[in-house]
Amino acid sequence: MLLDPCYSEEQIIDVIGDKKEMTALEVLDLDIPAEDRLWAVLREEFIDASILHEFACRCAEEALKLVYKPDPQIVAVIEAKRKWIRGEIFESELTAAGDAAWNTARDATWNAAWNVVRDAVNTAVRNVARSASGAAARSTSRATVRAVVFAEVSAVKSVEEKEAVWEAAWDAANAAQIAILKTLLKEEMR
Repeated sequence: MLLDPCYSEEQIIDVIGDKKEMTALEVLDLDIPAEDRLWAVLREEFIDASILHEFACRCAEEALKLVYKPDPQIVAVIEAKRKWIRGEIFESELTAAGDAAWNTARDATWNAAWNVVRDAVNTAVRNVARSASGAAARSTSRATVRAVVFAEVSAVKSVEEKEAVWEAAWDAANAAQIAILKTLLKEEMR
């Protein structure tokens, strides 16, 4: 309840029973929407900052898979983030890499149908450059989900199909991120 969830205390008790504490892996296995599970655990109260930052990198890499030949400066942000995590560069260098990538992405000429996807991918990558672990992980996660969903929906012509495709793509993108996060957490436990 300290996280100010959109669930009432009664709803939380229905979901978790009488447990007073849970691990991030336990929360990720709850029977609630995937986006709610991600919202709950993508914070330092549950997950070490270095894992949250690596999660943001992996989400951004997933978003970049939607882009044919992404600009090298955009790809470089992810490597800069990993160097920053390892203490090899300063925060100012990470910020500079993020700014350079943002400017490159903003100035790129894209097909109008892909503008929303482009914006979501760019947001995902730019958020990787943030130094606040929970905020970076949550915002990169959301932006990546949007990029994946918009890419899927943009190919659908029928208005009736768009809603079904949107919902399925949203669920699948969130589930994919949960799988990434679970892998990271299990790797950390070894």
